[in-house]
Amino acid sequence: MNYQEFAEELKRKFAAFEPRKAAMPFNVLDEMHASENAHTRILARLLQEPDVCKSFIEYVAAKRSDLAPALLPYSEENFSVTCQTGYVDIRITYGDKLVIIENKVKDAVDQDAQIDRYVQQGLFTNQAANIFVIYLTKDGTKTVCDYSFKTTKGILGYENEQKPGRFISLNYAQHIVDWLSNNLKFSIAESKLQVYLQSGILQYLHYLKGPELLNCRKEEDPYRDLRDVFEKAVAKSGLDVAIDALSVLYQESLITVDPEAEKLVELTKDVVRQAADEGNVEYWNELEVEGWETVSHSYWFRPSGFAVQLAENFRGEHVVRSIEFFPNRGVSYSEEMLAKLQELRKAHPFFTYWWNGREVYKFPVATREEAAVVCKELWMIQVG
Repeated sequence: MNYQEFAEELKRKFAAFEPRKAAMPFNVLDEMHASENAHTRILARLLQEPDVCKSFIEYVAAKRSDLAPALLPYSEENFSVTCQTGYVDIRITYGDKLVIIENKVKDAVDQDAQIDRYVQQGLFTNQAANIFVIYLTKDGTKTVCDYSFKTTKGILGYENEQKPGRFISLNYAQHIVDWLSNNLKFSIAESKLQVYLQSGILQYLHYLKGPELLNCRKEEDPYRDLRDVFEKAVAKSGLDVAIDALSVLYQESLITVDPEAEKLVELTKDVVRQAADEGNVEYWNELEVEGWETVSHSYWFRPSGFAVQLAENFRGEHVVRSIEFFPNRGVSYSEEMLAKLQELRKAHPFFTYWWNGREVYKFPVATREEAAVVCKELWMIQVG
């Protein structure tokens, strides 16, 4: 199959495909705008289920393997989880252990001697060697301040960030999401309570990944099935055929200015680039020309009303085939600009053609470096 037949095949498959209907991205917590205290209450409520708490402690021990002998084994003897009691966000007790969680998911400011007070309170009920503090932040960028954690560093065996003793730094982005997604294992008797707990965890995970906090939520791709079809087609026909077919589809989308055609190009481009990555093929790297605004991989626009089209084929060795210079609708070349374009022809030969009622100047180029030179020359022609 040649590249033209391949392009036609992709168009047929695209036309016959019906995108999945995206699920409504509704989350109760999104609408509640949870505060830091609300996050603390949610986490504490989860941890109040003994099997959930056991999973959490085991996860912490795995992340801080140096503390595993001290944190484990987990025991339900003397088990309790309290929330926001005595100004402590969460207190977990099991066996002879005390785990204090200070939640800074919303980057709240550390209070004076805050951690020190919590540790001192813990000494009334537990031996120093059995007290652990988890400093829980959004993404790990916030660190505890010296004025909050100063006098009790020795009690927790804290020397520095590399040797933190029983002071444990965790965050939602790397740890809580991972624990809830992959490591939380619990066994609850078959009942409606199990459904509620599982539903709550799913909702909370979805919320954590949303725009209010971590902003890493990925909604379902309605074109996922079609991408799979395209990937198989590219693998079967080969990358060279796919690249040339993409060039055909791309040029057609420019002429038709059809959103459907643009969507087909977008899908094909993603699949081709993924295949190029896997094959270690270097494709187009955008030219950096001072003064131009990058609007897409194909155009460099200026307020003057002129555009430069970079006609590319995504291959490192043949990155740019030509530079095309043309006015936007309703804009004309000035006599001075036309004279400068003719002067440019001496160094960089070009030819012209008409497209949608506009005269286009087409400069064939062989390398990225030559393309950059032509772009800069065209820029100088516009600014005078």
